[in-house]
Amino acid sequence: MHRDVVVIGGSAGSISVLRTLVSSLAEDISAAIFIIVHSPPRTGNQLTQMLQKYARIPVREASDGAALEHGVIYVAQPDRHVLIADGHMHSTRGPKEGLHRPSINVTFRSAAQALGPRVIGVLLSGMLDDGASGLWEISRRGGVAIIQDPDDALFPSMPLNALRDAAVHYRLRANEIAPLLKPLVDGLEMPQRWANRDSDSPAEQFSGLTC
Repeated sequence: MHRDVVVIGGSAGSISVLRTLVSSLAEDISAAIFIIVHSPPRTGNQLTQMLQKYARIPVREASDGAALEHGVIYVAQPDRHVLIADGHMHSTRGPKEGLHRPSINVTFRSAAQALGPRVIGVLLSGMLDDGASGLWEISRRGGVAIIQDPDDALFPSMPLNALRDAAVHYRLRANEIAPLLKPLVDGLEMPQRWANRDSDSPAEQFSGLTC
């Protein structure tokens, strides 16, 4: 299966991970890639400009009504949610969710609802639990759920909450994420069926993960 949308969420401690990730993305990756980071409004387009210095593919701000293009990284604007529907992105202020705008959950859920198994969700370092319920929705609808290994995250709360609440397929160190994305996008990597997320057994809980 061709998985042609990758949604990546992060917060505190995720910027260095994003630099590593975008610098290692394949130039011929045939997916639209969205990056959602909790950023205060005053930061403007600083994250977009910074990531473009490291990426080998175009990095743009997510703009309302724009069509999704493969091989492009779209960065959520500060103080605006990003939603995905009908092959287009929508950038809107909307109400905050969990004190956040942009909210990782908002983007993850909209992508899952619009595209189902075509979505790859990646949750990076951050505090609290934004992204956990959205990653659950991605997995529930047949998409692929990836977290940064909590042991590798500067702030492990977000990936830990996803590991507890969502059906995670992979837990990876920062430098392991980008090399996996292209084979997942191209359908060459087939995630294992995840274990019952309510299981109390560590062996069962991790049987669907690649470490």
